[in-house]
Amino acid sequence: MSPLQDRIIQYGSTIRPQWPFVTKNGKPINVQLRASLNSHDGGFLIDAACECLGVIGVPDFMAGPALESGQLQQILQPYTVNPRGIYVVYPEAQFLSQRTRTLVEFMVRALSAEEQPSALD
Repeated sequence: MSPLQDRIIQYGSTIRPQWPFVTKNGKPINVQLRASLNSHDGGFLIDAACECLGVIGVPDFMAGPALESGQLQQILQPYTVNPRGIYVVYPEAQFLSQRTRTLVEFMVRALSAEEQPSALD
């Protein structure tokens, strides 16, 4: 096992996560890892990575400030992660409250752009 393999910081409680990547030529690969630190608190995990406790795989919006400040650096740039969807879930109702309708419409407009700005750009 490589030294990097012993330093995986994982969101959630999975001890042996698989990180999915897509290579430059579009080939999907899954890398089996062993987490040395787990938590359901993204802020805690970012702090742990900033303290050099390991490698973390988190979304841009979580790592953005630490990447921009230089506390973290991206190390797997040739690879991308399969995008995950964002879902709005609400009870089925004939009439949505105006607040709920406004929020859903805002989120659809805000998240429907072709390219969202990234902390890694």
